[in-house]
Amino acid sequence: MSDIKDILKSISGELRKAQNNMFSGKFAEAAEITSTLDMLLEDAVAADPGHVQVKTFTNQIAKLKRDLEQRMGKAPGGTAKPTTTSAPQPPPPRPATTAPQQSPAAATTSTKTAPVLPAGVNKRIRDMNELIRRGKLRDAAALLEEIDRQYAGQFDTENPDYLDVKQRLETALKEMEDKAKQVEADKNRAEQERAAREELSKEWETRLKELPSFNVRTANIQNLLEQQQAFEVASKVYSEYKTVDFPYSKTYGLQQIEKTISTNIDQFPSLLEQTRKKAFDEAIAHIDSRYTGLDRIVEGKPAIMNDGSIKQTETFLEKYWPLFPEGTPEHTQINERFEELIRKNLGNREERAKQVTMRDDIYQGGDAADIKKRMEEFILTADGSAQIVRSVVYSPEWKELSQWEDYAGNKRFVTRGEIYGQVIATINDVPKLYTVYITKEKKSDGSWSLLTGNVMYIEDIAQENL
Repeated sequence: MSDIKDILKSISGELRKAQNNMFSGKFAEAAEITSTLDMLLEDAVAADPGHVQVKTFTNQIAKLKRDLEQRMGKAPGGTAKPTTTSAPQPPPPRPATTAPQQSPAAATTSTKTAPVLPAGVNKRIRDMNELIRRGKLRDAAALLEEIDRQYAGQFDTENPDYLDVKQRLETALKEMEDKAKQVEADKNRAEQERAAREELSKEWETRLKELPSFNVRTANIQNLLEQQQAFEVASKVYSEYKTVDFPYSKTYGLQQIEKTISTNIDQFPSLLEQTRKKAFDEAIAHIDSRYTGLDRIVEGKPAIMNDGSIKQTETFLEKYWPLFPEGTPEHTQINERFEELIRKNLGNREERAKQVTMRDDIYQGGDAADIKKRMEEFILTADGSAQIVRSVVYSPEWKELSQWEDYAGNKRFVTRGEIYGQVIATINDVPKLYTVYITKEKKSDGSWSLLTGNVMYIEDIAQENL
């Protein structure tokens, strides 16, 4: 035996189909379905004779048959409408199924003419059907309450029209209640998803915001290196972030942060490469400018770089090495170019040394020995390993010069004597020519101060020119 719910569901579907056919003028098709409805109703009575919907469907089926008789002018089976009311013929037998006996209530209902409803009830039932159709269920429920209150005891509550509209209202109210429950469930689920989305997004918003900044154009190499480290950290964290599942999507704030970091990560390698290329060009340009300087001729001799100038170039290049660590193509090219510069400078120094000669010793003053001794002291003080070869004073005489000079932030008028000389000394067996400036200051009593001065410049000198 089938489950009562399945039987009632089938009755509801077949009843609706029969009603639709009747309203569409397909009376024969509707009449055929009544036979099926009778059989289904028998099964329902056998399964649960006291079920409330069995009684409702019994009344609705009886009403359907009456409506068909009225519209067709004859019985549903196609025979002429009988003059006397009799019980419907039993349905044809079905194989392997013995139809249960129809309940007295069902038989009585199917043969009874539905009692007439008061006009006020009929009107309200019509209004209820319209309100139910329009979804105004509370208004329809109010009308049903009004019928039960105002017309209590004035009509048979088993009337099919009354039961039908009541059943329709109950069904619609149940659907509305189910829908409201579903809406509330959807709302709760949406709120839970929102909370979960915000919690997970907030966690990653915090982590991504804490990342150090990068992808900022800068000429400062140290800053660029710091950005490179920040890029590596950000790339690692962002890779982890991309593996996280966000089942309820992401907040707008997180999406914006993600967009910014993703763009920066995509663009930074290009920015780094542009900066590295610019730094490489700067390093090469610096060396080339020094190389160009060595091509000049100064006072008839090849230009050279002294030790201080070479040291400056080395210091300048050192700031680029973090960008171009040893082993990189750029490091190799810069280093090779610098070595070319050193070789060029050595060649110029050798060539210049051949042209450098010591000037004549022409000063004949009585203090010549003191001047030479003071010049040699300057060289020995600078490098104790120096070996003095010889000294000359090439100025013919002392030159007096009076002028205003700054001294401890104050101006003072000074008269001083000036004279020039040269010293040849060897350092690690390499001969050098030192050109020296010597000066003395006239005191207020007309006497002179001790000799002071400084080495003006140093040149290589060939051995054969000593």
